[in-house]
Amino acid sequence: MIYLDWMQFGFQCLDGPEWTTAALAASTTYRNRSVAVGNGVAVAVSGAPATPYAVYSTDAGDTWNVATINGFTGSPGEAFSPVYGNGWFFATVNAIQGMRSNDGQTWDAVGFTSVPSYDIAGYAIGKFFVVGSTDGFGIRYSSDNADTWSSASSLPSYFGASGKMADDGTTAMVPGWNAGTGFVITTNDGNTWTKKSAPWTVAAPNSIACNGSRFVTVGEGTSGSNASWYSDDAGDTWTSATIAGLASNVWQDVIHNGGIFIAVCDTTTEVAISEDGANWTLSPNPMVTGGATSIAADGNNYIAQDTATLNTIRIGRCVG
Repeated sequence: MIYLDWMQFGFQCLDGPEWTTAALAASTTYRNRSVAVGNGVAVAVSGAPATPYAVYSTDAGDTWNVATINGFTGSPGEAFSPVYGNGWFFATVNAIQGMRSNDGQTWDAVGFTSVPSYDIAGYAIGKFFVVGSTDGFGIRYSSDNADTWSSASSLPSYFGASGKMADDGTTAMVPGWNAGTGFVITTNDGNTWTKKSAPWTVAAPNSIACNGSRFVTVGEGTSGSNASWYSDDAGDTWTSATIAGLASNVWQDVIHNGGIFIAVCDTTTEVAISEDGANWTLSPNPMVTGGATSIAADGNNYIAQDTATLNTIRIGRCVG
């Protein structure tokens, strides 16, 4: 078999990668959305348990090393929701701090002007974001690679933002749900946000991705379903889709990479794929035992992780 490196883009596996596992440097528990990839480096972040912790790989996931994390004192909490953009990684730490790195190997603490909420972080429209679950917690954004942060000054009233962030190049979007009513909040500049109605009624989608024009969501909280929706007009209207697979699946994360949307769940080893975000099939290449709660990709190589995992990580390879 031929394994393609992180930065080789000539061959893409439209039926999904083949999955194996690789050993990590230490035993620790990983949250949902705990992996990121960028510029040939893969990272996974967690806590051990009250100190931020990260590992990295520079060889497409074959070997992993412990990252150095600077600038924290005491027990600041665990790290989660890593994202990559413009040559930098960023991850939130507990609910009041963050950390950033330009190589995934050495991270430095980042402070905020006030307390954000839980774990919604993203890179979109050229900015890093931390999004509070309610408008009372606020939204922070950074235009200088997560070094300094500003507070969004124009927010709609919202409660129950969840999952993760996606963008189509001009609009950044975060889904949410409150008391049986779905919504998304969107921005074109990071400072001014708009709330739009959305059709999900059971819970907020667990994840959202975009292929440059179509936003696609998967999952509804901890509800076992094959729910998915997509929007071609920046969240103004939504169309329902159904993900192939067992109805009891809890779809946890979705990305768009190499011409396909790919979604993972942690209730089975099923992996769902779609070229358009509207018509889904199951990949012939299942996830390893335990499924996954987060997924990231760089070219032809994928990584994924599960919240129950201690000392292994999932490695996906396009094989040709």
